[in-house]
Amino acid sequence: MARPLHSIIPARFLALSAHLALIIMSLYDRDSNVKACLPVQYTTSQYEDKDDRLIVGLAFSLGFLALEYFGFLFGFTMFNAGVSLVSIGLHVSGAMAMIFFRVDSWSCDGFWAIFAICGVFPSLLEFCLIIYAAKYRR
Repeated sequence: MARPLHSIIPARFLALSAHLALIIMSLYDRDSNVKACLPVQYTTSQYEDKDDRLIVGLAFSLGFLALEYFGFLFGFTMFNAGVSLVSIGLHVSGAMAMIFFRVDSWSCDGFWAIFAICGVFPSLLEFCLIIYAAKYRR
């Protein structure tokens, strides 16, 4: 019988990968989400402004996911069950929210809530644990 930690590691990798795939898909096909942010009559400058904001948010999401992959794959937090469970929960929630964001063409303003809860929080946790591991472990 496999120990629980051996089941958590692949689940965390899959949750991170699913969230990453949905962020990349949203980056390449963001037109409907940007249009959902705009009034019926809009100018090209309004469209470009909302599009640029969404691109920045998605790019930051990619950067935060890269930080989490770094900490996970280099073993800083791979064997920490508590962090893995938090990461799995938040990234599965983020992936599900991104599915609805894309399929239902949510307003791009809704992305920022997903970003804050399911992107920034686990990345800050990962960053703190990487710093802790670099400073106190030998």
